Amino acid sequence: MITNPLAYTEAIHQLIAYTLAYELGTPMVSDAAYDQLYQQVKLYERNNPTHIAENSPTQTFPHTNLFQPFQHDPNTPMISLANAYTRDDLTAFDTRIKKTIQAPVTYCLEPKLDGVAVSVHYEAGRLRVAATRGNGSQGDVITAHVRTIDHLPKTLPEPVTLECRGELFMTHADFHDLNARSDTPFSNPRNTVAGTLRQLDPAVSQGRNLSIIIYQGLPKTGPAIDTHHAMIQWLTKLGLPTNLPHVSVHPTIESAYVGVQDFFQHASLGYDTDGCVIKVNELAAHAELGRTAKSVRWAVAYKPVAKRALTTVTAIEPQVGRTGVLTPVAHVEPVAVQGVVIQRVSLYNYDEIERLRIRPGDRVEVARAGDVIPKIMAVVSPSSDPLPPLPTQCPVCSSDVLHDGAALRCPNVGCLAQLKARLTHYASRDALAIDGLGPAIIDQLVDTQLVHRLCDLYTVSVDQFMQLDKLAEKSSRQLVDAIAATQTPTLGTFLYAMGLPGVGATVARQLAQHFQTLDALLATDAESLIELDGIGDRLANAIVSQLPTLRQVSDELYAVGMRIQSPTASTPTPETPFTNKTVVITGTLATLSRKDAEAMVLNLGGQIGQTVSKKTDIVVVGESAGSKAKKAADLQAAGVPIVIWDDATFCSKLTR
Repeated sequence: MITNPLAYTEAIHQLIAYTLAYELGTPMVSDAAYDQLYQQVKLYERNNPTHIAENSPTQTFPHTNLFQPFQHDPNTPMISLANAYTRDDLTAFDTRIKKTIQAPVTYCLEPKLDGVAVSVHYEAGRLRVAATRGNGSQGDVITAHVRTIDHLPKTLPEPVTLECRGELFMTHADFHDLNARSDTPFSNPRNTVAGTLRQLDPAVSQGRNLSIIIYQGLPKTGPAIDTHHAMIQWLTKLGLPTNLPHVSVHPTIESAYVGVQDFFQHASLGYDTDGCVIKVNELAAHAELGRTAKSVRWAVAYKPVAKRALTTVTAIEPQVGRTGVLTPVAHVEPVAVQGVVIQRVSLYNYDEIERLRIRPGDRVEVARAGDVIPKIMAVVSPSSDPLPPLPTQCPVCSSDVLHDGAALRCPNVGCLAQLKARLTHYASRDALAIDGLGPAIIDQLVDTQLVHRLCDLYTVSVDQFMQLDKLAEKSSRQLVDAIAATQTPTLGTFLYAMGLPGVGATVARQLAQHFQTLDALLATDAESLIELDGIGDRLANAIVSQLPTLRQVSDELYAVGMRIQSPTASTPTPETPFTNKTVVITGTLATLSRKDAEAMVLNLGGQIGQTVSKKTDIVVVGESAGSKAKKAADLQAAGVPIVIWDDATFCSKLTR
């Protein structure tokens, strides 16, 4: 326990030395010892806030924190906004609001910045952590990057605790200045900001002059505030950068629409925007309106018609996705739209080809739908070539395709194109985020027959990776380590990584929160799924139809060491009987499946072991236990401090 300033200073110096040694690869103490001292420093600072040192590790964020996962508040996830493109869309938004809210409401209008969303947290007035939006539930820590922004205060004039949400961006002037200093010009400000945040060195951010504007406050302490406009005023008073001069309040949705049109005609802010955001001004209504699986119900993003460009279609080819659906893709002559070069455009399905009457040689108008996804808007000058015929065979495995409504599907689950697409999705950043495992390496793993199923990823050795093109020993070892690090995903992450039709990141998290364990989900039926908010008949039946395949794949992954955690496993309950303990379960449990039991141990802060050794802390012995139970007893008799629990004792510990 730290009780005086001298001991506090010495503890800070110790933590700094421990951190430097850790970064050099020569750790001086265990993680547990570091965390214990760190918590003592935090406790002292909480009791003596006027004594907090600037160099305290609680106030600074070394580079090792970059890209560590950050869990957003589950009550206020950083989810997207629904879009509106017409006056009728805004009228429909207003109608939905008034069906729920009986009291009169007003609307706040503000610019929608075209940047990267970020969450910034202040504790007792001090900037503590900043994180990207990520998948809405979990982002990456980027505090070191955000702290380089000069106009974002590191200490507020009031000791308030709050979360601020905003947008990181670059002004036009800073972007042009960066390109003038760069050998290779950057394409547009938004992509430049996103790329900057992926750099390990925060000095890169400082050299590129990132900017931030705060558009939402979620205070835990501070004055009572009734409206969004008053919240922006308060944040501005605290010294936070906001868009207050461009935030306006409107008594009706019609007035807000007029304000939107005025903004599009006259606004010149010196940085990119991609529309306006219209929010219900009354904060009490936000809680009452709530959110859907994909967006909040109290705000909408009004976007202008996307900018367009003309190009020529050179070919239309089918692309096989991870579920076997054949998607026609139009290859076009490269053309820049809003700073992005478009060369390929998805046509969604073959009905779209018939609707647009599109064929190779057509002169077409392309845009970025929602300012993101390339889309062919219209055929401007048709060619004389015939429409491309519907494919009758998979272009990869030559299987006869099946008609599934508007979609064409390759029925061969062993199709290499499907396998490659599933692996690519599985390893993607929003799924299991296997660093370094991109499409080029996945192609080689499948083509060389090292990987036939998802579970095969976990059996590829360093030597086998080294046989692939352009992979040396170091990068091969890093890949093996990165793959191994994904063996304890949370249930929501795992479900999203499985790529079930219709199950995006939001639905995956919803299923995980409701069912908590994979076994519970595998035992469900369509009627139970339909009861969940946002899941209708079609999606429920689609999910249920995939459960047998999901069971097979999960069993295969389980056999190679994967252990799926419940959604709350990332924040284990402190001081449980399992905290920091290695637990081995052997035999059959009376009331729990093995998967559920292991998930509960992980959720309570424990680790799952596969073999009994001197490092094992607890062995749970169920019915028909084998050699592991005997080995545990032998070690215990030899003086090794292994605790052996029967089924009933184990279950009683789970409820404490």
